[in-house]
Amino acid sequence: MRTLRLLFWLRWRIGINTTNFRSRWATAGVTALFALAMSPFYVGGAIAAHTYARGAGAPALLVVFGCVQLAILWVSLLTGAMGRTFELDKLKRYPLRPLTVFAANTLASFTEPIMLMSLPSVVAAAVGVGQRSGGLALVAALSGGALLLLVSATMLQMLLALLDDLLRREWMRYVAALFFTLTIVGFQVLVTGRTSRFMTEAKQAGFTPERLSDEAMRLFENIPTIAAPASVAGAHRSGPYEAAAVGLFLCAALIVLPTWWGARVMASGATRAGVGSVPRPNSMSAANTRFVRRIPGLSAVQSVLVARELRYLVRTPSLLYQMAIIPLTAIGLTFLRPPGDTQFSAFMPMFLLVSSLAGRNLMLWGHDGPGVRTLFLLPFRSRDLVLSKNLVWMASASLEAAVVFAWMVARSPATILPQLPMLASGYLALLLAGSVLGTWVSIAKPIKPPQRGMTRRSPGGLVGLGAVLALMLLGGAIVVTVMGARSVTPDAHDLLAGTVVTLVFMGVASAIWWIALERNADLLDTHREGMIDVLAKSSDA
Repeated sequence: MRTLRLLFWLRWRIGINTTNFRSRWATAGVTALFALAMSPFYVGGAIAAHTYARGAGAPALLVVFGCVQLAILWVSLLTGAMGRTFELDKLKRYPLRPLTVFAANTLASFTEPIMLMSLPSVVAAAVGVGQRSGGLALVAALSGGALLLLVSATMLQMLLALLDDLLRREWMRYVAALFFTLTIVGFQVLVTGRTSRFMTEAKQAGFTPERLSDEAMRLFENIPTIAAPASVAGAHRSGPYEAAAVGLFLCAALIVLPTWWGARVMASGATRAGVGSVPRPNSMSAANTRFVRRIPGLSAVQSVLVARELRYLVRTPSLLYQMAIIPLTAIGLTFLRPPGDTQFSAFMPMFLLVSSLAGRNLMLWGHDGPGVRTLFLLPFRSRDLVLSKNLVWMASASLEAAVVFAWMVARSPATILPQLPMLASGYLALLLAGSVLGTWVSIAKPIKPPQRGMTRRSPGGLVGLGAVLALMLLGGAIVVTVMGARSVTPDAHDLLAGTVVTLVFMGVASAIWWIALERNADLLDTHREGMIDVLAKSSDA
């Protein structure tokens, strides 16, 4: 126990020493907002579990426990891959037994958000069983719920230990985040799209709620990690787990054996070399070593630089993640459209696209790392460097917008298609303006994003915040000007008037962007040394 207390103290000190006062308060605020935003899920789940358990009795705990365990394992594996909360790397320097570290990780996992959000459903189901069958049934249900959470936490830590090598890879974090987003979007589409129709069809086919409940019980009673705690809780179904003593013995085995195995896996993992520390042989073929073909409209040097930026793009997981997550989120927002509101399907995706421009444009130079030193030593003009950065960044943002626009047209062609020229030209105006502002901030106030985890630093400080606000104000100015132009023209020419306004903004933004290439190139000449000092060092130092 003294060693476990020491481990928890070490985790506490590591968390304190790697953050400052403001970041801790910000984390507390974000956590509170997250808990408030997710309250419909865990509060609604608790109410549903209580009602179901009070009506069906102890057998209902099989279904409640099964849903809780699946949610814990699914969400925890994804967030474990994204955040790597329980890393053995930080504890290798201490003479601690892997078994003790594993036990500490298991106990600490009870503070994870998904564990805390699952607790109300488990307690509410136990209370429902107690109201139906008495106080002893309540005690048994609470005991089974505690065993369920402990078994789930132990299994989770064993899985994280087995997948340690995979989860330590940078790209895996963004793949996990992408799957997590797909899960949320898919759930939202299912709930808002076909739920009532599915229930109607299921009822017509004879699938009543009672039959669905029985089928779920038959499914979960064959899963040992669910059936054993449920047996202790009083859900005595016919089969190998009918006796509570058998369920208790099996729960003990499901806690002890994974703990022993997971500790051995962690011990072997502590002696392995870190991911990426062993250089891989260069398998570059001769076809990849030739010079890049010249891109129409660009010089040979500019074509080489654009090809370099594209390679950085496809090899940087965080950039690829941003390119995927923004269109997916924008598409998911279209399903929140209130019935009969046709403008909402255009406003929310456009707002998200513009909001993403206002933050990502400040990190144009952030992903170069040590390569920026070599880039500055090559005999390239500063204007070509700035141009290549701008072109590739605008191409990636334009690709995201094209995906969103295509979805919007496919979903509401009669509403979106006539507005498409106005929306596209307005977005391009903001894209050009964002490129100018982002290039200036990323050169004048360079910062390199962290290479571990999903966290991000605030680029540019107050200057970056001012650039974000300026771009958002520009977007508001475009909207207000379009509305003003449409108010003074006949209704038949509203779309034409709005498109003319956005085209004018796009033309002005194009001229400013072209002029700013030279100005930002001069700024790059005067800030090269500072950029090398910031970008070439380790971001995790």
